[in-house]
Amino acid sequence: MIPRVRGMALAIVLLLLLGLSVVGLAGLGGAVADLAVAAADEQAALAMQAAEAGIARTLRTGAAIPAGSEAWPGVFPGLTLRSEIRFDPLEADQVLLGGGDGGSLLLGHFTIRAEARAGRAAATRIEQDYRVLWPGDGALCGEQECPAWPSGVVTDGVVPLDIASDPVRTSWRQLDATLE
Repeated sequence: MIPRVRGMALAIVLLLLLGLSVVGLAGLGGAVADLAVAAADEQAALAMQAAEAGIARTLRTGAAIPAGSEAWPGVFPGLTLRSEIRFDPLEADQVLLGGGDGGSLLLGHFTIRAEARAGRAAATRIEQDYRVLWPGDGALCGEQECPAWPSGVVTDGVVPLDIASDPVRTSWRQLDATLE
């Protein structure tokens, strides 16, 4: 009788071990899936932070960032960035003060668009609009056609922001965010 009880106990223990193994493997599968989702979320957040940094760098330097540039060289390999600056043409109603010997004060608008890619997993594009005040060259453009920008303000796509007021952000948009 004792060998029969030992056999039944052994069978019960083996069934319990099998059940615990199945539960453990299911938990492991869930944990691995959670890690994959967390890694993708981390890449998306990193791409967003890099795009924000790209807008800040473009605003600080006044120059666009070429495609494929490293966002933070040596810190996050594979995190690339690019930005561009678009200028709205000046129009007659953008002259705030003008005439006389004092010149005019022009209100200019421009947009900075940045795109960042974090590895193969995530990409984010954002856009911010700004306005700045520029001293005009003494001529009102209300009665004649306004130039695209005051002469000397934009040279080869670079804006010397030291001759203008501090840029004021007027809007912010996230154009898209993708996880592949």
